[in-house]
Amino acid sequence: MEKLRQVPLYESNPPMNKVADGLFTWKYPELEALSPAQKTLLRMGQQNLRKVREKAEQLIVEIQ
Repeated sequence: MEKLRQVPLYESNPPMNKVADGLFTWKYPELEALSPAQKTLLRMGQQNLRKVREKAEQLIVEIQ
């Protein structure tokens, strides 16, 4: 859950670079360094990422 909370939030979806047809990388190196699960959350969009992070925080509180 802590890894989910560490995914950075942005006002809008962060920019990407097109590498080849259908292949993109994040423009910011710190985003490319994230784990595959964290990158998946970013691809879901910022609104959905916020929802997932809120739920992760709730679960962490419940577990403690």
